[in-house]
Amino acid sequence: MFIALRLTLYDGGRHALCAMRDVEATMPAIASLEDLKAAQEDLLVAKDLVELKATFKKWRNIGWKNICKLWLQESTPEKLKGEGK
Repeated sequence: MFIALRLTLYDGGRHALCAMRDVEATMPAIASLEDLKAAQEDLLVAKDLVELKATFKKWRNIGWKNICKLWLQESTPEKLKGEGK
């Protein structure tokens, strides 16, 4: 999760524009560990784009970022739940 805030002043400080600055915070996945493991298995066995699309649709309830992290093998189900290192 990214929380962001940046303040830029214009016209001698009379107008302010808020934009984004990255600050990273971690939050465990809401999905169950069993669902995350099942989604990871489905993603790893998908043979073509049609199967991959079906897997993304099937598991969209665990969150797009979680699906992508599992698919790209950037994280494990345990790490997403906050239980692994």
